[in-house]
Amino acid sequence: MTMIGRYEIIKEIGRGGMGLVYLANDPYLKCQIAIKMMSPAIKNSDYPLMFERFLKEAEVLAKLNHPNIVRIFDISPKTNPSFISMEYVNGHTFQELVQSKSQLTLLKKIDYLIKVTEGLSAIHKAGLVHRDMNLQTSWLTMLALLK
Repeated sequence: MTMIGRYEIIKEIGRGGMGLVYLANDPYLKCQIAIKMMSPAIKNSDYPLMFERFLKEAEVLAKLNHPNIVRIFDISPKTNPSFISMEYVNGHTFQELVQSKSQLTLLKKIDYLIKVTEGLSAIHKAGLVHRDMNLQTSWLTMLALLK
């Protein structure tokens, strides 16, 4: 079993410009979480700037309490690899929904877009810019809330 810190990695669930996201098990809290790890593909010359952004993201998001933004649990900046542990949102991405046979009403689509923009607005007001917004990074949870 692959471990990152104390977390047992289950599988990769996402990939973006700055990092990889894994579904993991927290053996102490007995729950599933998401682990965001800095991408090994980042060039050495870009690493200091990307690492600074990574830390800033964790710091800012940890202070936010918003229904459309995942909660940050912990950051491990001095381990190799550095990672952020965060709330795991069990659901489907927009891309999975678009590719499925599911038919959403126009009002439901608008509702989802409003929730995405509310989350993005809260992030921007806190001083962060979401640099990787796409169909894969917005999750529809089992409760139909967007994170």
